[in-house]
Amino acid sequence: MTPKKTHFQKTYQLEWNAFRIDGNMNALSVIYEANFDLLLNYGHKFCREDSVIEDAIQNIFTNLIRSRGKLTEISNVKQYLMIAQRNELFELISKSRTTVSTENFSDIIFTPEYSVEEKIVAHEGQTRIKNFLKVSLQKLTSHQQEALYLKYDMDLSYEDISKILNISVESCRTAIYRAIKSIRADVESLRERNIHILFSILRTVFK
Repeated sequence: MTPKKTHFQKTYQLEWNAFRIDGNMNALSVIYEANFDLLLNYGHKFCREDSVIEDAIQNIFTNLIRSRGKLTEISNVKQYLMIAQRNELFELISKSRTTVSTENFSDIIFTPEYSVEEKIVAHEGQTRIKNFLKVSLQKLTSHQQEALYLKYDMDLSYEDISKILNISVESCRTAIYRAIKSIRADVESLRERNIHILFSILRTVFK
């Protein structure tokens, strides 16, 4: 873990405890302001309606205020909020669909926009490469796409991702391993057609 990440988690853990123990609303406001964009962007991977995503975020912080006396100490505020955002958003989406149970999220599709794609395109500068990568990523399961996004775009640990997705660490590692294996297989097929640079870039990104 980098020093920057450690500082981030320590800082917001202090803010969390200031709110949880003393009811310090300024501390909660700091957490809200610092994480709003992150939660909004994460929500966009499941839903395109800003109003629904923002409702989910508001519900999270309203519930924190209501249940402050029951809150416990946590070590990773970012992870906690992402789990809460995912659950709250799924519940709101499910409630809007009369045929979908709030316990069944299999048809809620994760639709990521990977920054890794931008890195590759920046190096290669070719539309066909961007289109290829999109097709390759879309071949992955929704679960694999989300795990890949959380790992490489959000820079979360396997432990954090496993808690967000509510799966074991081993299942998390397997999902990401298989996703990368699938992408590399597609890249290898391109490499055989003399697109060596894309293979080199992907090999570096997914080292």
